Amino acid sequence: MIIYIHGFNSSGNSDTGTNLKKEFGDVIAINYDFANADRSHQQINSVVSKYVKEPDTIIVGTSLGGFWANYFSDKYGMKAVVLNPTFNPSQTLLKYIGKNKNYFTQEEYEFNKENAEAFKKYEVDANPSENKLVYVGSNDTVIDPNDTIKKMKGVLVIGDSGHRVSSDVIIGLVRKVQLNHSQAIIEENVEILYERFLNFLPADVDKKKQYADVVWDLLQRAYASIGGIHGNGFQSKEDMIKNIPFWKLCRRNGSIIAAELYKDKGGRKSVAACTDGTSEGKKALKMMKSEDFTQERTYAEVSGPMLAFLKKGNDIEKQAVPYDKINDFIDDHIKRPPADDPEVLRHPELKNFFYQRMIGGDWHTKIMVGTPGKKII
Repeated sequence: MIIYIHGFNSSGNSDTGTNLKKEFGDVIAINYDFANADRSHQQINSVVSKYVKEPDTIIVGTSLGGFWANYFSDKYGMKAVVLNPTFNPSQTLLKYIGKNKNYFTQEEYEFNKENAEAFKKYEVDANPSENKLVYVGSNDTVIDPNDTIKKMKGVLVIGDSGHRVSSDVIIGLVRKVQLNHSQAIIEENVEILYERFLNFLPADVDKKKQYADVVWDLLQRAYASIGGIHGNGFQSKEDMIKNIPFWKLCRRNGSIIAAELYKDKGGRKSVAACTDGTSEGKKALKMMKSEDFTQERTYAEVSGPMLAFLKKGNDIEKQAVPYDKINDFIDDHIKRPPADDPEVLRHPELKNFFYQRMIGGDWHTKIMVGTPGKKII
């Protein structure tokens, strides 16, 4: 059973609630009087309390719903997925004083200071218990993510979303909790207390120039075994700035610890990735890759160390593009590799997905993973 608690000015019938029902079926999406703290508590408690003794029940809450998910997880010791929560709604809701309109129902209502202050008695100290998986969007402009990062270290997953989290991400996190994989995903991400992800689009030329030196150096080191980074878009730093349209960088304590670069080529294609070599950098890159796959927004052709890297913690067979679909996204002639190809021998479970294509005058064995066809912008 999944119990979904929506946020302020939303509804259990929102896209998130609807998508959770489509994915899991056994879902209660609570509609409650979110502007009234006492009625909210009573209405949510009347549902949650019925499932206290069912260990597979998961409470999922977003924003103000995250506040209540955290509260009832602590009260009853239940599993919870808490997304971009507020821990002090008596303060964060003050900005809604006056006339409001529910985003989903379009119903208009008044919210006053007394309504906000009524939440105070339900505010509890942040408790990073093992029952919770807490997601924080590093680009959240509604609730300060740094507050949650400080309070919930140990049960934290950090993503690059804003305040609104896509249903795909939420579903992915719920599945991790269902499979009891929460600790694995936490261990990959908890130490990455970076300042934020930096996303540079084609128009962000000046920002790319600012970071070009460090990105170039990281790429050269990452691809040193093949003589450094090369190919279209990587002839020089200037070529990279001009011809690699989308950059995603992870910055921690002022330093770039991981980077991934993309082209628009049959969709958003990851064409290069690197880290600073530290464990934090590797964790950051793994998180970036995992989020790309979870949100079905990019694809890549991989082999060698990168394929081995991606296999750790990802179901590559589910993310791999079938051989007979490859030419839907690339124009090159492809062929199946021989049975004794080193990649096939290293990854026999993926043998039906491998293909070879000509790159730089030589045949290279690759596998395509992710979701082609999604453009950068």
